[in-house]
Amino acid sequence: MTDCDRYRQQIPECLAGWLDKAARELLVEHLEGCSGCRAELAAMGRVWRGMEALAVEEPSPEMGARFRETLNAFAAGLAQAQRETPKRSRKSWMPWGWMPRPVWQMAGAAGLLAIGLAGGRFLAMPKPPDNSVAQLQGQVENLRQLVSLAMLNQSSPGSRLEGVVYAQQLARPDNEVEQALLQAARRDPNVNVRLAAVDGLDRYGSDPSVRRTLADGLLREESPLVQVALIELLVNAHARDCAVEMKQLADSADAEPIVRQRAEWGLKQLGVSQ
Repeated sequence: MTDCDRYRQQIPECLAGWLDKAARELLVEHLEGCSGCRAELAAMGRVWRGMEALAVEEPSPEMGARFRETLNAFAAGLAQAQRETPKRSRKSWMPWGWMPRPVWQMAGAAGLLAIGLAGGRFLAMPKPPDNSVAQLQGQVENLRQLVSLAMLNQSSPGSRLEGVVYAQQLARPDNEVEQALLQAARRDPNVNVRLAAVDGLDRYGSDPSVRRTLADGLLREESPLVQVALIELLVNAHARDCAVEMKQLADSADAEPIVRQRAEWGLKQLGVSQ
């Protein structure tokens, strides 16, 4: 068995949350250097995203009507059978011949009552959660995080960019994904990856530590496009605590004119005098 075979056998356990931290780190490390396993994970992610979009099937509105029709048909059939059954002597050779008719009537009524109670309880019962769908959604989320972290550490800019895209699709990203995006936004050598990472960090704008990290990198950033994106992120996050760095950029003679103009706009949006 090759290493790839062994690690691919661990993927379902990882998705189910059964792998411990050490085994998960080894799997991520393998994904960083194995394009085949990484491609398989990415393909699984695309398929599972489609499965995640499937709607949970709801009970038909006609279920209650069909149940009542069935119950009425049962009652009518029982009544018809009672009318057509000839009178029997209590000494009939049939095993139930000794039972008086009122007993049969009581038994039939009890049966109808039991069916009615069971049906009413079934119709009134709240729909149980679909654990299989919830489990599948959790597995999809784990898969995306695993793929995102692996791709963000790749040497290829295209792979890192795809990792940012995966991170943006996460519904509940953990702190490890957040830190990986911050690292990409500040230090990735490719401007497109940095720009995409800034977009991916927009959801974290309410976190003061994220705002502070991005504001610190605002003056060190060399790309005007990324600087403009950072300014817009901080404005959308109402980051008045980062106005000092934005003012320094607006007053910097080394900054590009479009960046200075955007910094001035940002200060006005935040209500900070220059």
